[in-house]
Amino acid sequence: MNKLPFRPSAVALCAAAAILAGCTMAGAQTRRPVEELLTPAVVPTRPAEELAPPAPPDVARGAVVYANKCAACHGDAGMADGPRAAQVRAQGGLVPRLTNIDTQRAVEPRAWFDLISRGRIERLMPGFAGSLSAQERWDVLAYVWALAATPETIREGQMIYSQQCAACHGAQGRGDGAQAGGQPMASFVDPRWLAETSLNEMMRAMSAGDAHANLNLNEAQQLAAAQAIRTFGYVYADAQAVRVAANSGDGMLMFAAVNRTPGGAQPANLPVTLRVYNSEGEVFSRTERLDDRGVVTFTDLAVQSDYFYQPEIIYQGARFFAAPVQFTATRVLTDILPVYDVTTDTNAVTISELHIFVQDVRDGFITLVEFYLFDNLSDRAYVSQPGAAGQTRSVKISVPKEALNLRFDGPGIGARFVREGDILYDMDAVGPGLRSSSITMIYDVPYQGSRLFERTVYYPVARWDVLIPEMDLRAVNLLDRGAQQLSSGSIRLFEPADLRVTAGAVLRFELAGQPRGAPVPGEDARAVAFGLIALAAALAAGYVLVWRTRRQVDDEAVVARERQRLLMAIAELDRQHEAGRLKDNAYRKRRAALKHQLRDIWE
Repeated sequence: MNKLPFRPSAVALCAAAAILAGCTMAGAQTRRPVEELLTPAVVPTRPAEELAPPAPPDVARGAVVYANKCAACHGDAGMADGPRAAQVRAQGGLVPRLTNIDTQRAVEPRAWFDLISRGRIERLMPGFAGSLSAQERWDVLAYVWALAATPETIREGQMIYSQQCAACHGAQGRGDGAQAGGQPMASFVDPRWLAETSLNEMMRAMSAGDAHANLNLNEAQQLAAAQAIRTFGYVYADAQAVRVAANSGDGMLMFAAVNRTPGGAQPANLPVTLRVYNSEGEVFSRTERLDDRGVVTFTDLAVQSDYFYQPEIIYQGARFFAAPVQFTATRVLTDILPVYDVTTDTNAVTISELHIFVQDVRDGFITLVEFYLFDNLSDRAYVSQPGAAGQTRSVKISVPKEALNLRFDGPGIGARFVREGDILYDMDAVGPGLRSSSITMIYDVPYQGSRLFERTVYYPVARWDVLIPEMDLRAVNLLDRGAQQLSSGSIRLFEPADLRVTAGAVLRFELAGQPRGAPVPGEDARAVAFGLIALAAALAAGYVLVWRTRRQVDDEAVVARERQRLLMAIAELDRQHEAGRLKDNAYRKRRAALKHQLRDIWE
């Protein structure tokens, strides 16, 4: 769960201001330098691995860490365009471009390491000291360096170094060149030197002292040489090549777009984006087009056990998804990518259940989770009119006034949602069926002992309630239905006298009480969502993509679809082999495996 930053009291702020200004709080005192006042009496000893890398940082190892921990915000290539970036910016955070060479030049590596370790909470960047080892943090920093150091730049810098620097500093940067003349030289392989020296410092040194008087390098050449010099202390690799290699393998996915609206047209020749997730969020994505039969094929995919693959398509202005799939025993997977014709008829949409869950109360704030389940009673997918920027839209929910730290169980603003004032629009289409879509919204609001909440709903609601863990907190204007047992603990159910409300109604409930140290079921938003889903009739959920559910089908339909998938896979495999995209040996093995699966299911 995201915690709010510590907010010192006004008294504490005044006291701090007085000290820094040299004011007297109790009688005359000698003015002391601010630097002395800010220096702790005892300076804690930092671990050696925080002062310098335990082993040379490695770009290839760092690429794995970056994909798991950083790419969701900073983007695959460090361009600040990750799937979570828009949500961070919408909350007032900052997602910088890591490829900005001017920033990289100025910052001392140890300062970068400290930022990765501790985070910058005011900009909504978490710290990773608790989840990554010191070596992993240095490795991911090396990957960030490589994002702004192309192979061409490194080769140019190495040539400059070889011609103008190696004679003194040594071919390997150890300070042992033949022309050093016994003068002490910095060792570029020293991990402490690597941690303490910025690119700008290296560049300034190239223009300082008599020893460098004969160097005739412009700024771009100095920068190239400095980036090459830094590679003596870390294991450099082309960041783009490493990224491509990490996301490549011998996996193949085929999806057939199928229009499930009776009489609907067959989709064809449309782009399909394949999004790849792990437990931390989206790792990368690829885009291909449906062929004229409505089939899209993705090849050369990584088959990592923790990767989930999910395709999405825009059809008739609405966004649709298939269920996420994983590579396990086979390297060829097939599935259906369902789409529907669309309707803009709002009367088709109802909220079957709305649960409002109290997750936490602390430090003058209360954390609430709102969990919506939507029904679509038509045979078409529901969408509303596109927004001003052309975004696809479907259902909308209100955002509470004074809500802070708005977040979601899954993709947030910019990835799945768009916010306009106090209204949040879902950009996913709501497919036909009961409980065909869900939204989990989490937020904090100020709370001091009691608070009246008013929540506007834009669709008819069949049932709503407030759920509170067993603590000294209650919903004073709702009926207490007693404790309900969840796998994570006990929770108390409060309901209105009339569960049903009409579209446009305002739900009102008042919370009162000030619990201290109360146990709250669930450690984070996803755990809370799972508990709510269990309480709301045990909906089918799928790992990290629980926020995109699909209707359950009977066993006979599953078998029929599996047969269709396998037949389609064999046909597509034949086509790929005929086109020369698969080698004979791999083709025969994959075809035999698919035929074996087909025989098993047919029997």
